[in-house]
Amino acid sequence: MSHKLLSRGLVIAIIITMLAFAVVGCASPQNTNDPNTTEDNTQDQAGDQAEAQQNNQQNQERIAELEEKLQLVTQDNSEGGCTAGCHQGEYNLQNQIKDIEGHPDVEASSLEECLQCHASGELAFKTVIHKSHLIEGEHYTEDYDKNCINCHNISEDGEITVDGLDNQENGNDANNTEDENNQG
Repeated sequence: MSHKLLSRGLVIAIIITMLAFAVVGCASPQNTNDPNTTEDNTQDQAGDQAEAQQNNQQNQERIAELEEKLQLVTQDNSEGGCTAGCHQGEYNLQNQIKDIEGHPDVEASSLEECLQCHASGELAFKTVIHKSHLIEGEHYTEDYDKNCINCHNISEDGEITVDGLDNQENGNDANNTEDENNQG
């Protein structure tokens, strides 16, 4: 054999040996009894369990917050409506309408009396009352935190009613007309 042929054979043998070592070296370890591998898996599982416990704790806190809010919005906060709760004495409805420029001199001791004129239209009670309390009502916004449940009740079924208003249908105040309800 020639020296050249031997050199080529040796080079090929070395290349094959190196490839074999590379393949074996890159293969994943098959021994699952290795203490380091077992320790890594245990740490991963412990981390997953800790994360799951933290998520469960956060979910429990969210549930508690939502239950508290549900209880708050479903309780009667004004004990009988405007005239029985907030609008008594100096702030009774009769005194309030005297302060409204251009308002006719009428008896007004209940919401139903207001709705005789303010059931719908440009001066619908719901528009006037929300504007006077939430937009212009500094006393209401500062002392009552613009809180809807001061005047409204929300049932556990989501039905919204107005405190002190007896004539309510399907959760809408009696001052909602059919056209206003269909507008959204």
